[in-house]
Amino acid sequence: MRFGVSDPSARATLRQRSFHFALLQILALGGGLAMGADARAQGAVAACLFAYDPGRTDLPQFSAYPAQPLRSKPQQPKLDIPQAREFRTAISRGATAGVNFAGRFTIVGWGCGAACLDWAVIDRRTGQVRFDRTRRVVSAAHVDDDPVVPGVNRTFNALRFRRDSRLLVLQGAPQEDPAREGVTYLYWTGARFEQVGFTPARSACRDAPP
Repeated sequence: MRFGVSDPSARATLRQRSFHFALLQILALGGGLAMGADARAQGAVAACLFAYDPGRTDLPQFSAYPAQPLRSKPQQPKLDIPQAREFRTAISRGATAGVNFAGRFTIVGWGCGAACLDWAVIDRRTGQVRFDRTRRVVSAAHVDDDPVVPGVNRTFNALRFRRDSRLLVLQGAPQEDPAREGVTYLYWTGARFEQVGFTPARSACRDAPP
């Protein structure tokens, strides 16, 4: 699913973010060519396709982080901070999906370039919109298809989550940083995310040697 950015003031920033990540990838591959066979092999692994594997029972599971359902009328998002106002159209539109995460929250997202996702979390009890500053922009350029699992939300290629769980699975490169690329498991406290697991891209790569 494609998500456009309708706020004109944001488009230039998003294009710059996409260009920045692409440049980092080019530099990484160029460095590999200059540093010999070992570096080239490492670059090939980093650039291969990977995805969340729900069959890995040794990694965090949605069922281990249950959430209580909202028992009141969902509140509309409050656009009272600059980031929320900047993307007010995408946030308001995304809120129409209703509660889809951690019992009383709605995850909303919008495009920020090719295979890039910008996203936020709306508290439907208060209407507050929250952004994770360290993982807000995610490049999913190397994310492959993962198995369809009943109850797991697949609206955004970079995110996997459930309505009844506080676990969020982020697949891709947070902040478009190739060094952080992989599958990240995050626990939502109700106010922020805490990392509870991580599989780097080089390990999750489907073409990696056994």
